[in-house]
Parts: sequence; structure tokens; C-alpha cells
Amino acid sequence: MWVWVALAGAAGAASRYGVHRAMESRVVSALPWGTIAVNLAGSLALGVVAGLVLHQGVDPDVQVIAGTGFLGAFT
Repeated sequence: MWVWVALAGAAGAASRYGVHRAMESRVVSALPWGTIAVNLAGSLALGVVAGLVLHQGVDPDVQVIAGTGFLGAFT
């Protein structure tokens, strides 16, 4: 499973970079809008993943791979 977590982490880091760059190229401001957007989206997504695992019976491995791997690196 650690391989899947590592791959998801790599995808999360690349996604963070892409979202951050897209936001920074569109909005010129002293505020770090790219970071704010990534952290808000990641927090919402982690809540959805946790809700699916806890209340919908989704496999807990999804929480480890998506939550820890992808979203951990994303946020």
C-alpha cells in the first residue's frame, strides 16, 4: 500500500503546483490566493473522503491513499 500512497502523494504535489500556478497567473495580489485556494479545496475534499469512509462504508484504504497520500501532499 505504501507504493499507492507515494504515487498519490506525487500526484497531489503536482496538482498543488498546478492549481497554485493557475491562481497566481490570474490574480495579482499581495495575498497568496493560490495557497488559500489549495488549502480550502483540500480541506473540503478531506472532509468528503472522511465522510465517505465513516458513513458510507467505503474501504478505509481509500482514506489512507486519498487522504494521507494525495490530499496530504496537496495541502
